[in-house]
Formats: sequence, structure tokens, C-alpha cells
Amino acid sequence: MSENIYKEARLRAAEKNEELKTLESAHEVLLITKEKLGQIEQTDPKKKMTSPNPDDVVAMAKAYNAPELCYYYCSSECPIGAMKKGDGEVVLSDNLAEISASLMSSLHFLDRANDEIHRILADSTVSDDEREKFREIMKTLNNISSGVQSLEVWAKRHGLM
Repeated sequence: MSENIYKEARLRAAEKNEELKTLESAHEVLLITKEKLGQIEQTDPKKKMTSPNPDDVVAMAKAYNAPELCYYYCSSECPIGAMKKGDGEVVLSDNLAEISASLMSSLHFLDRANDEIHRILADSTVSDDEREKFREIMKTLNNISSGVQSLEVWAKRHGLM
């Protein structure tokens, strides 16, 4: 495909909606100028790519039935989301088995993490010798959160939410 999530989403959506096949007609559906949409979908590294604004992303997500665009934008292009780098990663896949495997893998460690977090926080502090375990637990919780968000993207795409 194209190495640009916005263009890939438009082309997937174009399989069901002819108006999205070309930039010329898609920009009218989205109410984004053709030039700006072309810059957002840019894949040539020698040319300028424009980051969409949040309203553009919402319009594309709705028109393309691609809720993953919102998660991608918030985690990759939004300055606030970029501050959260290192948290679990949302799987932007339409493969329910892949999403399920990722989520189940993280949930497997939840019982152990639950016991550990109670032990660590019992005295309302995190001591120096508990810090690494605390970080591991937070990583597990972030992975679970990401798995839930991945499942939410899938459910929205398939009209279940």
C-alpha cells in the first residue's frame, strides 16, 4: 500500500464509496481543500507533508469509517499525545485475532499485577526497591489499556459501538 495511514484509509473506503477514489472528489466529501488533502496524503519524502488538524482527522475518520485515524493522530501527531510516548500501542488492525491475542497476553499478567500493586501501595508509598516492579505493573496496565482501545477501534469500525 501507500505508507500513509490517511491515504490507506481513503482507498479502503473508496472500495465502498466511489466519491472517495480520487482526491478531486474526496476533498468535496471532506470539505478539505484538494491541495491540503494531497499534502496530508503525501508519501514522497522529497515533498512537504502537512499534518491534518483535529477537525480534518474527525472528518476523515467519519467519512472513511476509520476510527483508527483518531487514535493514530492523537498518539502520533498531537503534541499532547506525543508526550505519552512509551505507553502501550493501539493496534490499528482489522484482524480481531491479532487484537485479541495482544489483549489476552496482557490480561494474563493482571492477577499477578493486582497482587503486586496492593502489596506495593499498602503503605501509600513506593519505596526505592519497589520502583522497578511498579514500572512493570504500569507497563502491563498500559498494554491492557491499549488492547481495550484496539478492540474499541475494531468495534467502531464494524458498527458495534
